[in-house]
This record gives sequence, structure tokens and C-alpha cells, in this order.
Amino acid sequence: MDYKDTIETEIYSEPDEKHRVKKIGMRTCGEVFNELKEKLEKAGLMPDEYLLLSSYLNENDKMPEFNEVICYPNFGGSEGIYFDIDLRCQNVNNQSKIVNFATGKTLGETTADFYKMSLVVGECSMLLNGNGCKVRNDVESILILNKEETEAIKSGLRLQSVINIAQDESNDTINNLIGMLETETTNVLENEDDDEMEE
Repeated sequence: MDYKDTIETEIYSEPDEKHRVKKIGMRTCGEVFNELKEKLEKAGLMPDEYLLLSSYLNENDKMPEFNEVICYPNFGGSEGIYFDIDLRCQNVNNQSKIVNFATGKTLGETTADFYKMSLVVGECSMLLNGNGCKVRNDVESILILNKEETEAIKSGLRLQSVINIAQDESNDTINNLIGMLETETTNVLENEDDDEMEE
């Protein structure tokens, strides 16, 4: 079974003679941000426009002590879809406060673009809330297809089925895949209008 490493945000001491460790600080914002960016690039999940560290933070600053990382996508005031990565922290009076950590953007404005950004947001949340733990990875890939992409895959599968018939091979798997692509739940994007969102 494959495992995915999440991002450590805290720094711990070396184990003592009783194998105990204690927290001695936080990594820098730049270290955590750059590791997040590297993992998103490796997974093919970088937003196509940008991913930026918050202007409220400096790369050399220590990460704020936080209880939770909150990630969410949203339509922006101008074109595109954005996502924010916020840290839920506590101030000196033990009151909850939110500190923005990073922002990402895609120029796309379709349903498929929103779902893709939601996938990026899910990856960021898992990586940053995991704090260094290993997560069992049982996902080979996740496809979010628009109408054109769905039709291209179905066309390729149909062509392969013709080749299989000529070679007297079974088409059970291909027929199952085509059926999955034609179901409403798997192919929810096919019924959406691909025109840009009106202002």
C-alpha cells in the first residue's frame, strides 16, 4: 500500500533516553509554503494562474501557532476562481482569529474549473492538517472531465472496442467504462453550460 507524507509544520527535539520528544518551535512560512508548492506540482495540482504566500506573512517568519488549516474555493470579484488557505489561531486572550496563509487562482470559470480547484483545496487541507503523519493513499488518479474530454475518452474506448471485436477479445471492461462515463453521477459536468460565468 502506498502512503502520502503530509507536511510537518512543527519542529520537535531529538528523542531523549526514554524516546520522548517535545515541541521546540515552528518551521518558517517559506519552508512550509515551498514544500506545499512542491507537493502540488508533483501531484499535478498547481493552479494555472498562481499560488502565493500571503502578503501578511514573510518567508522567514515562523509559522503562526494554529489549531486548524481551513481551505476553500470561491469565485473572485474579477475573472477566475480563487482559493484561500487560512490558519485558525488563538490570540493572547484565547480568542479565535484567522490568519491568511496563501491564495491560489485559476483563470477558468466553469463548473469543471471549480471542481478542479476544490480538488486542489482538498489536497492542501490534507497536507497541512496532517502535520507530518503518513496517510494511506488508495487513489490512483481522480478525473474531472468536461463534455469535450468525456466525449474524447468515449470515442477512444469505442475505437478500442472495434479493435477488440476484430481480434475476438472481450469488450466487458470497455462497455463498463463507457457506461460509467454515461451515468449522471459520474458525468455531472456533461450537462453544464461551459460558457463563462456572467458578471
